Amino acid sequence: MDLVGWICTYTPEEIIRAAGFLPYRLLPYNPEDSAGDRDLLPPALCPYVRQAARSICRRSNENLRGLVIANSCSAAIHLYNTFAGRDELFVHLLDLPRLQTAEAVEFFTAQLTKMAFVLGREGQEVTLDRLRQAVEYCRETEKLYSGHRENSLVFQGEGLSQFFELVLEGSSGRRYEFNLNIERLSKRTGVTPPYLVLTGALPPRGLVELLAESNLPCHLDNCLASRYIFRCYPPGLDKASTREELLQVIAGSYLDKPPCPRVNSRLRQESYRRQFTAGKVRGVIYHDLSFCDLSHYDSLILAEECASFNIPLLKINTELGLTDAGQIQTRIQAFLEMLG
Repeated sequence: MDLVGWICTYTPEEIIRAAGFLPYRLLPYNPEDSAGDRDLLPPALCPYVRQAARSICRRSNENLRGLVIANSCSAAIHLYNTFAGRDELFVHLLDLPRLQTAEAVEFFTAQLTKMAFVLGREGQEVTLDRLRQAVEYCRETEKLYSGHRENSLVFQGEGLSQFFELVLEGSSGRRYEFNLNIERLSKRTGVTPPYLVLTGALPPRGLVELLAESNLPCHLDNCLASRYIFRCYPPGLDKASTREELLQVIAGSYLDKPPCPRVNSRLRQESYRRQFTAGKVRGVIYHDLSFCDLSHYDSLILAEECASFNIPLLKINTELGLTDAGQIQTRIQAFLEMLG
């Protein structure tokens, strides 16, 4: 099956599947993409986007047919401009709102209608029946975590490493296997608070491995975990009788998921407060991605909230590589010792 690559968690996988493609998330964890011999983008740009560009150029998977790039930040626009107009791939730019309002849902529904048209033109027509089948397929993950929100994905030790690897596989098209494996892992991983929170931008693999080695309970609050998994379809899903109504339901589900740093700052404050109010958070480690303005600004919001709740905070800055692994390990060990 041909693949359509995507990056941002606001990209509806349902529409990609309904058009007859397999959603394939471009993630920055392929060693071949960590050091580029042919960078299309400047070095002072988001490391995630630079690695995604290398992956696309290398055509890591020869079945890659097209890209859906969400207009989530300036670096994403650079990525879109780099590949738009090339004959070997079709590229669609998906505009995103920054709010969770009725007007935002209406705007996003219109954008999803455009996306469905473009992908239907390149693949199969996105009909109501095909879209409903894709929704039911993606809905299985929602059923696993029905009633859970931001602070229920807590793992430790080997369980944390296994969860990280499972999400990498599941967000690259293998959703059925992911659902089975994550259900088994959750059942045998009984973790009680207090716990650490790893939040911010996508973490380097080495950072997750260091936390797993510490064997302390840890919650992954980022676009690999809670912001990707905790998405629930709003009321009206089963009542949608037209494709447009179903697209509106899908739009609402994506805008209502745990917010990322690109959304309105008030929503980020509320998200952090919900996690901290229960008094189960022992400390927070924030991954501040180099050259990412959204990540930098979000860390300031988090610092204020941590101070308000008297929660220790450690900010780690990386370019998603392992060049400074020794320094990071020293800082994390000192932080964990401080927590006691």
